Amino acid sequence: MGKQYTDLMVDIETLGLTPDAKILSISAVAFNPFDENPDYLQYPTFDCLVDVDSQETRTVDLSTVDWWSQQEEEVKEKIFSETGRISLQDALSQFALFARNRKRIWAQGVTVDITILSHAMRQHDIPLPWLYFAVSDSRSILDLVEVDSIPATHDSILDCFRQVMNLQQAFKKLGIKKFVRTK
Repeated sequence: MGKQYTDLMVDIETLGLTPDAKILSISAVAFNPFDENPDYLQYPTFDCLVDVDSQETRTVDLSTVDWWSQQEEEVKEKIFSETGRISLQDALSQFALFARNRKRIWAQGVTVDITILSHAMRQHDIPLPWLYFAVSDSRSILDLVEVDSIPATHDSILDCFRQVMNLQQAFKKLGIKKFVRTK
């Protein structure tokens, strides 16, 4: 029997923080939060750049655009590249397929990434691939214990992996070996 990747870490990059913000990228890593010796290269991933022009009804916050202008050149080159972008409809549909049947959906805080994704999916009539009680906040866990961490890169797939590593370290340091509630 293969490994069970029951959980999903999600990270997105956007042009704002409101629920209707334009989405630049959507990434996710399926993982086992209790993996003792993870081979991160084996974890299934979802990573795509989203076509901003396919999001006419979504908004841009100028302070976020200004914030992006201050980021590392390498990150800006990737996040603003025109190559390989897909429509928001296609990105959300593919993400929903990747995310379905996961027990928990994690994000670094649940008021931005999950809220923006949920808003976009509802806007595009795509059923949410998670139930309301399946959303978990890794930041709350990381507030409980110190872990060896690298700073956020604002490359959504790299940040997903960083967040998975941090969460696994925190579970190990806290002695968490299973979830008490499975629903």
